[in-house]
Amino acid sequence: MEKKNCYSGVIKNGLLQNIENEEISSWNERIRNFVFSSTFPCIGAQRLFRSFEYGIIVCNKKFKDDVVAPEFCENIYKVQKSLNYKEISQSLDLNFRSIIVLFPKQTFLSEEDAETSLWYLYRNVHKYDSTHYKWDVGFNNYIYSPSFGMSIGGIAHFTPLLHPNASSLVRQFEIPMLILNPHFVFKQLRNKGYFDEWRNVIRNKEKEVQSGWINPKLSDHGDSLEASQYALTNEMVFDIGRCPFTGKGKE
Repeated sequence: MEKKNCYSGVIKNGLLQNIENEEISSWNERIRNFVFSSTFPCIGAQRLFRSFEYGIIVCNKKFKDDVVAPEFCENIYKVQKSLNYKEISQSLDLNFRSIIVLFPKQTFLSEEDAETSLWYLYRNVHKYDSTHYKWDVGFNNYIYSPSFGMSIGGIAHFTPLLHPNASSLVRQFEIPMLILNPHFVFKQLRNKGYFDEWRNVIRNKEKEVQSGWINPKLSDHGDSLEASQYALTNEMVFDIGRCPFTGKGKE
């Protein structure tokens, strides 16, 4: 049997299910400890871990390894299906969902290297994903558009990258970790009237943890470049160089 490069599992109602590798159980506990630490500001993630559903994927290859993208995508699709993304994305009810992707074998030389590597990964991810799904119709596929959202499996995501070299303390984790937060959750938060309050609590907590500083690239979707917030480098100018999305133009 061919050895897998990526393994997945889902957590439903706090219970591990469909776990393909023991690594996932171990990382689940370490991530929980991180999310509930005093330095982590996201109350949405804490709510997610308390009572809602999420997926964990472990990729034992590096971002720039070309064999990663197909398995990365197939595991995303599997978790999305297991957690009923398609159905609940149309719901007005609040349904917290996220997919956490870990890269234990990956190291970055710098924060800028992390951003470049992320977009290299997404270039290959999109190449594979576009043969299976169309881009989420509610979002632009041009990375310099404020209405961009990284679409995988037909669902747009906001995807913050955490790693040891992140300049923002709240984005520092022991290994590279991608959080795929589907945009439909933010839409549902807005529909319920919770979004502004939650955003303010999170950003105030970030300022508290970082002695009053917050990365100036942070903004609400549609107000400025979303793509620049994924790796959230300390560089003010966002220029990721060659990327498959830049050539598509504004819609």
